[in-house]
Amino acid sequence: MATALNATTVTAFKPRDSRYEVADSVCPGLYLIVQPTGAKSWAVRYRRPDGTPAKLTLGKFPTVELPAARDLARAALADVTTGKAPVKPREATANELVSVVWEEFKARHFPNIKESSAERFKRNFEKHILPDWKDRQITAITKRDTLGAIDDAAKRGPHAANSTVTVLSLFFNWCLGRDIIEVSPMAGVKKPTAETSRERTLTDDELAAIWNAKDQVNPVFSALVKILILTGARRNEVAEMEWSELDFENRLWTIPAARTKNGNEHRVYLSDAALAVLEDLPRIEESKWVFTTDGATHVSGFSKFKAALDKAAKVSEWRLHDTRRTAASGMARLGVAITTVEKALNHSSGSFAGIVSVYQRHTFAEETKAAFIAWGDYVARVASGESNVIPLVAAE
Repeated sequence: MATALNATTVTAFKPRDSRYEVADSVCPGLYLIVQPTGAKSWAVRYRRPDGTPAKLTLGKFPTVELPAARDLARAALADVTTGKAPVKPREATANELVSVVWEEFKARHFPNIKESSAERFKRNFEKHILPDWKDRQITAITKRDTLGAIDDAAKRGPHAANSTVTVLSLFFNWCLGRDIIEVSPMAGVKKPTAETSRERTLTDDELAAIWNAKDQVNPVFSALVKILILTGARRNEVAEMEWSELDFENRLWTIPAARTKNGNEHRVYLSDAALAVLEDLPRIEESKWVFTTDGATHVSGFSKFKAALDKAAKVSEWRLHDTRRTAASGMARLGVAITTVEKALNHSSGSFAGIVSVYQRHTFAEETKAAFIAWGDYVARVASGESNVIPLVAAE
């Protein structure tokens, strides 16, 4: 007689004098096998195309827990219905704890993605997920486990929940591709919250306050924020800036393709204001980093520095990425055409998406140079107390 198995009943079944099987009524075909020694395992029974009965071993309990066993059984039975012979799942070995697989994932996958993305995935997984999973077999992680992790992340906010979905999907899809697991516990799981783009831009008064804030503000971080404002570049593009990328003679900052979001090399013209900020930065001998406090690593710990800046500037409810939107909006107010704004910010969608990206090869070097000059001059005027908008670039 079939039984609706659950975590409690599976654990409760005791050994008998002889081996016996318990059928699962929730997933017809799945059986829990209990040996006289007390060892338990899972198997799925099915019929071959010729009608003869067959059995496929799915794994040992508790290495393979009930939800995973059901997933494996359904996958095997699905193979049968399509005429394929189900394949025995790969057995997990002692070195395939989640902590071990995660280290392999980092070693093999992280070199293929942007450093900033790898750092974000690592921080999320190792801080919020790995402590609870590190000593569990990778094949024992179930969909319920992943949904629990996502629910916990949601308590920190919708963005945290969505980020957790992203990192878990990436990790388990990689495990699937490496034949470490047979079924991903993230199958069918979607981000719980629709992400909407922010609309926050800094006003001229806020720009001036942030630019002129001095009390308790780290001067290196203050300079970083000023370059964010003047260039519209992304936070990590600026934070990871190296002296070798700067050409002071030609007033150019070249961001290598490996460090840009769209994978395209990007050149930023340095306005007078940007040039002044960079030239005033102290240079630590033999350090490649422009924004550094110790010479060994580029500046990080943004939340701590920004909190001090917010307090000194008396500006709240803004993010560092809002400087990018502020630069784009500011250039547009000055009469810069949207196509030039997108080129200045190395934005590959919008006007340059799809087929246009294939055939449009104009560099917009002169146009973006004029835009950076106009925006830099305007920011300097705002910082000095002159905030009236005066179009400095003719619309194209």
